[in-house]
Amino acid sequence: MKKTFSHCDWCKKLAFVEKLTYMDGYVNCCCDSCKQTALLDIKRYNHEESVTPQKEMLKRQHA
Repeated sequence: MKKTFSHCDWCKKLAFVEKLTYMDGYVNCCCDSCKQTALLDIKRYNHEESVTPQKEMLKRQHA
């Protein structure tokens, strides 16, 4: 991915950052130091977003 020189959304330092996108379209910038944390957060968020409709459907079926 293309890196730009900007502030990292995680550590707030000025560095070369990579833009990462969440499933809902939100874009977050991270530096190399914060990349693993950012990727884990995005993975967890995207998983929760994809599971939420299934949880709602199960709640309605049991109600």
